[in-house]
Amino acid sequence: MWVGLEADPQTHRDWIVERVHAQFASGFLEEAAALRQRYDPSLRSFSAVGYREAFDVLDGRLAVDQAIAQTIVRNNQFARRQRTWFRRDPRITWLDAARPDLLSAALAVAG
Repeated sequence: MWVGLEADPQTHRDWIVERVHAQFASGFLEEAAALRQRYDPSLRSFSAVGYREAFDVLDGRLAVDQAIAQTIVRNNQFARRQRTWFRRDPRITWLDAARPDLLSAALAVAG
């Protein structure tokens, strides 16, 4: 069973903004620095949204506010690509993420 969550586009963008700010506020730069010291920064996993921007802050190429802004843009672009990609999959049952009975609706889909 696959359940997809739909959200109003502006609400989804707002969630992304909040998440990115929380990510940076909760030590993302420190995490990125520690990971870069331990692992090769050219690893594919460091192409994930946010690491390029974090590394640019650590190397003095970006200010933190610029990194946050770029991470928000990249997250929105990625979310848009995911919606396009997953929308084509007929196995996914889409539910409104804002519905108050989301859990029971998802369980009902499971049968």
